[in-house]
Amino acid sequence: MEQKLLKLTDELIQNTETIKATFAEVKQANEKRDFYKEVKPFADQVKILLDEWEPLAIKWLKEHSVKNVHPQQIAHTTENLDMISIQCFFPETSLKRFRHYAESVEYVLKSLQKAIKDLNES
Repeated sequence: MEQKLLKLTDELIQNTETIKATFAEVKQANEKRDFYKEVKPFADQVKILLDEWEPLAIKWLKEHSVKNVHPQQIAHTTENLDMISIQCFFPETSLKRFRHYAESVEYVLKSLQKAIKDLNES
């Protein structure tokens, strides 16, 4: 279970990097991306990962106490990542709000990733 959770967490971190890069490109060009060619396929891919990751992460956190990550944060991270995976394609998205959600998502994902790796090393 841990290896699967770590793999999914790594993939979500990579997707978050892609989301941030896409948002920067969209903001700079000030152009929406095509919904059916880019937005929906990408958001669907992220959603599939999140649907698999969330229950595993919550189960793992209930079995292992992690100082700064709690099951409720996993649910919020799932919602936030799902949301920004769509919003990153639209230039009218608030930069401040987007950055807040992206940083929150990254914090939880990287904290979970570190906790899993630290546990495996000990």
